[in-house]
Amino acid sequence: MRVNTIKKIIAAILAAVFCFGVLPPQSFFSTLSAVVKAANTDSLNEAYADGTSLMPIGPAFTVDTLLSWEPTNDPDSDYSRSVVPLAERYTGFTVNNYANPDAKLMVCSLANSKHDATNAQGQESFSSYAFNYWQYATSFVYWSGSKRGQVVVPTGEFTDAAHTNGVPVMGTIFFDWGGNSSVVENFVRNYRSVADKLIEVMEYYGFDGYFFNEETVVSSTVAGNLRSMIAYMRQQRPNMLIGWYDSILTDGSLSYQDAVNGYNSGWVSAGVNEFFMNYNWTTQKINTTVSTMQNLGKSQYEAFAGLDVQQNCMNTSFNSSYLLNNNKLKLSL
Repeated sequence: MRVNTIKKIIAAILAAVFCFGVLPPQSFFSTLSAVVKAANTDSLNEAYADGTSLMPIGPAFTVDTLLSWEPTNDPDSDYSRSVVPLAERYTGFTVNNYANPDAKLMVCSLANSKHDATNAQGQESFSSYAFNYWQYATSFVYWSGSKRGQVVVPTGEFTDAAHTNGVPVMGTIFFDWGGNSSVVENFVRNYRSVADKLIEVMEYYGFDGYFFNEETVVSSTVAGNLRSMIAYMRQQRPNMLIGWYDSILTDGSLSYQDAVNGYNSGWVSAGVNEFFMNYNWTTQKINTTVSTMQNLGKSQYEAFAGLDVQQNCMNTSFNSSYLLNNNKLKLSL
């Protein structure tokens, strides 16, 4: 009887040793604490707290957490980094006389619809969205929002997949329609410091630029500071991608133009090199965009005629004749 008891004790000890040997110590002990910061933000990683996952989630920042962020003070910083450099893009041959090699395709993809619940190392199931037409895309916007801040950083697996196929990736800077203007004002108050940090985050995590979705009405002063920030970013990194959604005008008011024109061209002048037009464009608005871009000394193919396929997917209707001149695209898509 005593021998059996001793055997059971030894077996229990060996089992415990085996568990500690298989599990990394930090993973084992992280289950003991419900208070774990995610990506150095003010919000908790709920998956950690609930004990449903031991994996870190994708980074997101407010202006305050952005300015205080350093890779050394974020224990999860390595997990969202891209490890694949941007490959040289091979475009192949022109398939027909109507194909326009100057036109581009920007994809704003709902990559991780719940960024705040997305593991930085990919999902634990095969239900993740697998984007599968990289050969057509020339840029990819990691289209996602976060309760943890306005700046949403692409998770590494999307950047790796895009870079493997020669496609650069933009993170999202998101200011809501009807949002509080003080949030934008605070974001651009010290715009050089914020821009420097945005660039640092971009280069650390290995993506290629930012897409601004700014639909919050602001004063002309705040709008001016935002343009100054974009101009400063362009000066500091001439080759980075800066995308812009056709929303607020250069004076800070909100009015969707469905074009690049005299009311919103100031964003292009500041340094935006991928301007995403709202969806109700016409032949006249397309032609206005072409002439405005040319007058600015910019390529007309830095303007993108927007298509909203999120609601109706492949059933989205549009008049392709508005976009064409001699059956060739006048703008990018």
